[in-house]
Amino acid sequence: MSKGALTEGDATADAPHLVGFDRFDRRAWLEVAGPAGLLALGEQGGRLLPGFATLVEDVFYAFYKGDARLRPAEDLPPSARVPRRLLAEVMGAPRFSATRDRAMLDPVGAARAARTVGERLLRLVRRDDLLLEREVLDSHRMRAAEQALADLEERRAALEEMTGEAALDPDDPGPDRLRQRVMEIEMDAEIELRREALDDAAERAEAMGDELPRPLMSRLRQAVDGLPQSLMQLDAEVEQFGRELGGGVKLDAHQRLELGDRLARSEKLRKLAALVGAFRRMARRTRRRKTPRRGPEVFAVERGADVSRLLAGELSALRHPTLRRDVRRRFVEGGLLQYALRGPDDRGRGPMIVCLDGSGSMRGPRELWAKAVTLTLADRARRHGRACRAIVFDARPEVFERELVPPRPPGGARRLPDSGAIVEFAEHFPGGGTDFVPPLEAALAALGESRYRKGDVVFVTDGEASLPAAFERRFAEAKARLGFRVLAVLVDIGRVRETTLTRFADEVHRVSELTGEAAMRVLGATT
Repeated sequence: MSKGALTEGDATADAPHLVGFDRFDRRAWLEVAGPAGLLALGEQGGRLLPGFATLVEDVFYAFYKGDARLRPAEDLPPSARVPRRLLAEVMGAPRFSATRDRAMLDPVGAARAARTVGERLLRLVRRDDLLLEREVLDSHRMRAAEQALADLEERRAALEEMTGEAALDPDDPGPDRLRQRVMEIEMDAEIELRREALDDAAERAEAMGDELPRPLMSRLRQAVDGLPQSLMQLDAEVEQFGRELGGGVKLDAHQRLELGDRLARSEKLRKLAALVGAFRRMARRTRRRKTPRRGPEVFAVERGADVSRLLAGELSALRHPTLRRDVRRRFVEGGLLQYALRGPDDRGRGPMIVCLDGSGSMRGPRELWAKAVTLTLADRARRHGRACRAIVFDARPEVFERELVPPRPPGGARRLPDSGAIVEFAEHFPGGGTDFVPPLEAALAALGESRYRKGDVVFVTDGEASLPAAFERRFAEAKARLGFRVLAVLVDIGRVRETTLTRFADEVHRVSELTGEAAMRVLGATT
């Protein structure tokens, strides 16, 4: 039987399971065990305590299943007595039920809880606080003895099966029967000896489990009692990050686990999510206060093949058996009568490229403010059906590029933001010098790849860099050919300088304070 088919009461795996589960529970475990690091955690602990990997999996089932129950101790081999005692302490914690209520049938929540408990157990084992060195050795010897006994019993059953297939006469004193009978007696004797040894080991294992240090068990319960609050806080942070930075994009289990780990490690990501949320709310309030833009209006009749703008007469002709053929012919030729529109029409606008200075002087509040503005611009681009690419640069010839909002495919729907690209952009910070040529070259390449013109380049920096005259001429020619504009944002806190930004940018906005009002001025200039 495969390990995936194990159910309650089955102990045929490398280590017996302490909690029953079915194939649906097993599928949930396999979905998150790798991304959550539970497999690696179990492998590390298994080098110290036999059955640790199975214990971690059972902890997951204990949180994931609503009716998880421990198997009786008498149904388990001696080597499983200590892991069972540890799991009993976990399930006996006062706040275990509250944690299970949050993690039940949620693979991500159960995986996070299992990892927290598993890491605490591994620390206890490594520090020799949980078991003494001789007790750990005894556990390994017990497990090895159990496996040897299981192999011997399997060989004994195979020998008995061979006897049945050969149809040997039990009363036949022939040499084959005698040799086989001797083998059976020897194997039975060895099995009995091994069983007696394991019975003695079971008594020692039971005593070892009873003697586990109470203060450490109390610490283990405290770790479980803190889980409901930590899971609630982490879920709220992941939800906020996905809502504020990801534009409401839905995350699968793997993405939720990875994002939760990064948020737990990075205070910068948490601050950035809150800052982007504030900027987005301010931008929406500003848009509501403005006079709504006038949409396209009909001003003439022209010929074409845009079905959404066909005159009513052309549409009614489709019902006529004869005129229908003429309509189809003129549709292919682009000769149908349709309304001509004029006025603002954002369809076909090129991508938004944000070049962000990643030099060492931008570290700290400047970096957070600039990235919050960048991600707010990405949200605006998404709402207008535009692509948005972020380019982070310093003095190196290679730049860091991520597609925050993928381009819309021809005739397709708007693409959702890439949460992975957003996280990578938010965490990346090279911290070198300053060179304007590589990011501008990358921006030209991105605009040249787009099937739309009228793109926008937003260039955010606090530094100064020279530009070769030949590059300036080539950049100006590309700007005229591709029809894009450049908005430069100079973060000039504490000093005012002459800047080369005016030599390639259409507008230069100076930002002397990293406030929401300054961000709104930049966002308004890109509209």
